[in-house]
Amino acid sequence: MACPDTHREWTIDMKTDPLHGRRYVEETLVFCLRIEGNAITGEVFDSQGVRLSSVTGTHIPFGPMERAFMSLAFKWEPSEILVAGFSFKSGSTKFQGRFISSAITDAPNIDEGAQADLLGSGPDPGDTGTGTGQQT
Repeated sequence: MACPDTHREWTIDMKTDPLHGRRYVEETLVFCLRIEGNAITGEVFDSQGVRLSSVTGTHIPFGPMERAFMSLAFKWEPSEILVAGFSFKSGSTKFQGRFISSAITDAPNIDEGAQADLLGSGPDPGDTGTGTGQQT
């Protein structure tokens, strides 16, 4: 996946917290992000290169090692995802954070069986998990 020259590529591994009775999701997402001042814009793709949605967020630098607080908001059907965490420079630029998901209110009704069969469907509404990755 090649991002436009004005954007940087980030790969972030998304993993849901293991909860009894809930489907476990582990997926690498690829973000093409443009950071201007404190604003982040861009797009997110699954590991197969399928576009999931646009991305908005914040980037607030602080301290040594090029550290920054980052937040990313995007849609990963059937959920809206909010990722928040910290990026830092340690050789390459790395990210560590957490995410939470909620149901998309304008999404069409999909029964649970059909939803489970969707290839590459995202976390269930209410899932939480970790996101770790790096800028490439």
